[in-house]
This record gives sequence, C-alpha cells and structure tokens, in this order.
Amino acid sequence: MRYALFHLLIFEACLNRSDDASRPGLARMFEHGVMKKVSNRVADASRMPYVGEDPAVVFKLRTFAALFVQLQEQRHEADYNIRDAWVLTQSLQETLAASRAFEIWHEIRTEKNAQNYLVSLLIRPRD
Repeated sequence: MRYALFHLLIFEACLNRSDDASRPGLARMFEHGVMKKVSNRVADASRMPYVGEDPAVVFKLRTFAALFVQLQEQRHEADYNIRDAWVLTQSLQETLAASRAFEIWHEIRTEKNAQNYLVSLLIRPRD
C-alpha cells in the first residue's frame, strides 16, 4: 500500500506538467528518502508552522504526510525485518492507514499547500 501512495504522489505531481513527453522523466526524479524527509518536515508543526493558512487544510496535509512516513517505515520493516512475522491485524491497520491517506489526498489535492507539497517532494531538504 505504501508504494501505491508513493505512485499517487508522483502521478499527481506529473499531472501538473502540460508536456506529456516530460512526465516520465519527471516521475523518475522522485526519491523515497527525500519524500520521507519532506513529509517528516511537513508533519512537524515546529518545522513547518503554516502561519495564516487554513487550519483544516494544514491538519489534513500534516496527517497525510505523517501517514506517508508511517507507511514507508512499515514497508521497510516488512521488507527487511526477517525476525518478526506480520499478523493480519498489522496488515489491516496499514491498509486502513493507506486508505485514509488516499481519502485525505482526494480532499486536499487542489489546495495550494498540497500542490506546494508535491513540488517540495522533488527538492532535497536542508537539515
């Protein structure tokens, strides 16, 4: 489910390009690590205060970004932790988290802050 969210963001960002031929090249520029760093920053109110912005949109964007990070970490855990087996309830929780993220994105996708978030996913943040 985490990859579905990753590809959703890439798809949405590429939709903003009017030149269809440039979309595949743009899609290959997204990096998992950068997207996680940016999402961590967006989810953290002390690092991204969004002063003067619609609090409902900001809350949803922060929730979405936090879910993106959570799902990426869980995917990493599932892929590389061979000691612990996942149980059905864990898998269902992650599926519900991904579903919630898709719902949130659908609600905010046209908002200025969401569009800025898409662009920021391409920019390596300075820590």
